[in-house]
Amino acid sequence: MRIPRRKRPTSPPAGPAPPLGVDVSGTAYGALVALAGDIDIATVAQVREAFASERLQHADAVVVDLTEVAFMDSTGLSALLTFEADLTARLRRLAIACPEGAARLVLDVAGVAERLPLYPSRAMAEAAVS
Repeated sequence: MRIPRRKRPTSPPAGPAPPLGVDVSGTAYGALVALAGDIDIATVAQVREAFASERLQHADAVVVDLTEVAFMDSTGLSALLTFEADLTARLRRLAIACPEGAARLVLDVAGVAERLPLYPSRAMAEAAVS
């Protein structure tokens, strides 16, 4: 007697990674980088490109807005810390809009939230550098 094999459950087909929205704009205080979506190994190059953009290289102050970030892994954390160190070395000001959520959780768990200039909203971050 032959025993039929069970079918293995199939996982849904892997689709493209969720897009990451990156917007770099000039402001009265310097520049704003607004990020939205998932920051991970698949999208971190876009974040690094934004952080290296010409507009940010000449800005006296930069606000990084993480309010719409749904997920951030260690590559995103590394990019953010590298950018913060670069601005500090060039004596530039940084404020990070980072309310409670995915990005804030990563910063808290990594133990770096206390040393970064974090604000619960973009308006508060912008006020801090204006």
